[in-house]
Amino acid sequence: MKTLFFILTLLTCLQASAEIRVAFIEMTDTRGRRVELEPGGRFAHVAVSTETGWLHAYPPGAVRIANEGELKAMGKITIITLDRPALTLRESHKFIGKAYDNTYSWSDDKIYSSELVGKLLNIEPLAMDFSGDYWRGRRPAPEQEKGLSPDDIYRSLSRQPSALPKPKRAGTPK
Repeated sequence: MKTLFFILTLLTCLQASAEIRVAFIEMTDTRGRRVELEPGGRFAHVAVSTETGWLHAYPPGAVRIANEGELKAMGKITIITLDRPALTLRESHKFIGKAYDNTYSWSDDKIYSSELVGKLLNIEPLAMDFSGDYWRGRRPAPEQEKGLSPDDIYRSLSRQPSALPKPKRAGTPK
């Protein structure tokens, strides 16, 4: 009986850490309009699950672990679950505390949310498009510089066979 209990406990632990969840957040401006980082874009922020919470970079602070309530307060959340091993604290530790990059450059000295998730999930950067309404009057980086938006990551992960889309308002990382 003890052996059966041990096996069930082990399987439960393995199953709990057998996925990565990526939270895509739709945000609105003060007038209630959706924030579009690119023309027709849906998402304004992205975070990735770790063993202890949601890892994300958000202005004006640094990369840190957030809880479910913090993400919910930002806006409507859609989650994609990947059938990959969960990110460990060791994998995410090198990013924790790194300053937020408000120039949106694909460098390693500062980092923004999509860059963080893209680097952790090995998603190749693309030519950036800053022509969305959000960027009017501000140009954080030169046009066509390589990088990722939350929508780029959503499209990339939605095409992967290991992605199991699970639209939800929010969820707690496992």
